[in-house]
Parts: sequence; C-alpha cells; structure tokens
Amino acid sequence: MIDQEKLLAFFGIRNDTRPDANKIKQENEKLRGYLVDALCRRGTALCRLYLLATPGAARDLLNGAIQYGVWYWFTGQQWARAVKLLQRMQEERPSRELDERLAQAYQQLGWRHLAHTTQRAMPARYPPAYRPF
Repeated sequence: MIDQEKLLAFFGIRNDTRPDANKIKQENEKLRGYLVDALCRRGTALCRLYLLATPGAARDLLNGAIQYGVWYWFTGQQWARAVKLLQRMQEERPSRELDERLAQAYQQLGWRHLAHTTQRAMPARYPPAYRPF
C-alpha cells in the first residue's frame, strides 16, 4: 500500500538536505509511477463497470493510461475527444482494435463516410494471414 500523504509531503519539499536524498528521491519517483498506474487502472475499471451497467453501451474494453482517457470520453459520450485520443494512439502503435473503436466513434458522430472507409480498409491493413511467397 502506498502512503499517498507521505508521497505528497515528499514532492512538496523544495530542497531535501538529507544525506540519502538521492536514493529517497528515486524510490519516491518509482512509487509515484506505481500510484499513477494504479489510479489509471482503477479509473479504467470504473468506466468499464459503468458502461457494462448501462444498457446498449459499448462492451469491448481497452487498457492503460491513455485508454483511460478514451473510456472517459466514451462514458461521457464525447466522441470527438475520443477520436482525437484514438488517432494519437493509432499513430504511435496501430492496431485493429483501435480501428474498430475509431469506426464506432465515427458512427456515433454521424460521420458514416469515415466509419465506412475505416471498416473497408481493415482487411487490407490487418489481413488474417499472409500468403507465402
């Protein structure tokens, strides 16, 4: 269990004059990373639970910190913001799942032409198998 108060108190210090300050700083940086990751996972799980409890909601799920932002916007039905994040993720690491989420968001926005184009391009971008030479 990470003591959030202790972590906040450490990062609130301007100068740490203790002899082992460098080691303490590295340890607290690591704890901060763990805390951010845990809070993002918790937020993602809460968004998933909300969407599963809502009738007619999207049931396919994503993971991670940026994905939390996507789920946050999907939950709030702010499709354009979700598209922005999904496109940024698609530039970094393209995947079929992201294309499917983009097509879904395009449909919700009423951009049928983009949804249709994205769905028609998926078999070419992500073939089920490669033909041998």
